[in-house]
Amino acid sequence: MNLDKFEPLTAKHHSTLKFTAVTSYQHAKNDQWCPLLAKEVIPAAAHFPVVFPTTGLAAPVAILSFTPGGNRYVADNGSWQAAYLPLHYQRYPFSLGNLVANTGDCGNNSDDDADSTGDETGKNAATLAVLIDADAEQFASDSGTPLFTADAGECIPSAALQGIKKELQLYQEEFLGTKKIVQQLRQAGVLVPAKLDIKLDDGEIKAITGFSIVDMARIAKLDEQLRAFWVKIGLMKIIEAHLNSIAVLIPKPEQSTAAQD
Repeated sequence: MNLDKFEPLTAKHHSTLKFTAVTSYQHAKNDQWCPLLAKEVIPAAAHFPVVFPTTGLAAPVAILSFTPGGNRYVADNGSWQAAYLPLHYQRYPFSLGNLVANTGDCGNNSDDDADSTGDETGKNAATLAVLIDADAEQFASDSGTPLFTADAGECIPSAALQGIKKELQLYQEEFLGTKKIVQQLRQAGVLVPAKLDIKLDDGEIKAITGFSIVDMARIAKLDEQLRAFWVKIGLMKIIEAHLNSIAVLIPKPEQSTAAQD
């Protein structure tokens, strides 16, 4: 989901905008991967390989294609071709981003790549704003659900929009929690870079890099109390689902191309 073209949703510019649920995912047809919340890893791992980016985004990701520019789970008619639909796509065409209160400018930070905490304590405090892809087909109809309504001559968010924002805020909270979990894995040193060699239809061998996987041998060396804590918070089940999702793709440890100390 390309957030570069998203814009703040405001009553001034979108007072007549209406939303219609459209189950088309053409906007995702070029996505090679998408981020997952921690709570999604177990259900998503039954349908996609789940790995961790080596740098940057602190969240597990589902691999959607082994070649750039071709999401194999989006059909030509835009329908989704997997039994599980990541929450990342379920919230489209809405998102949350930082809005600098003094300027009204929407920053590039989003819940996918920054800590949008909504802290309003500073002079240039950032507030969480609802962002939309105004070009999305969900906004193309005049007979959908209004996002704003009139109240005593004032244009205010409709009940539908308030519900959407609440769901986005819940996603944001879950995303920040997911980042903390991934940071625990990174700080513990149990994520190791890996490489995946995929044979394409034309016989070409394609090397997939830039991701990490959990090394269970390193987890075995961790402090027993830390491992017990990971079991308690459900992290070990997440790790198990992640490893199962790539078991047929990543070589066994003695054959692995994962980086060694």
